Amino acid sequence: MNSTLSLKERKATFAELKAEYLFIAIPFLLLISIKIYISTWQEIITSPDWSLASCLIFGQITSKVSKAVACSNTKTSEHFFGWYTAKRFLLVVISIAAYFG
Repeated sequence: MNSTLSLKERKATFAELKAEYLFIAIPFLLLISIKIYISTWQEIITSPDWSLASCLIFGQITSKVSKAVACSNTKTSEHFFGWYTAKRFLLVVISIAAYFG
């Protein structure tokens, strides 16, 4: 894989990274601002909504990694990718259990 990217490719990569960070940050900022507006600041920490948020983020990460592996030209070990996917799935299940339990 070529390690030097053109200026256009670097800008596109940076724009995609910024979009990913915003996609993750905006729900958290909304959650925090709504909790501050509706209730006390202590409920920000004790809210079960964090479990749902982490479940969504784990799902997004798994989707992005799967997409990146499928698009890459490098040889990827199926065993390590399967192990990574299994760990992510387990964390999503734990997050859902914490949210509903």
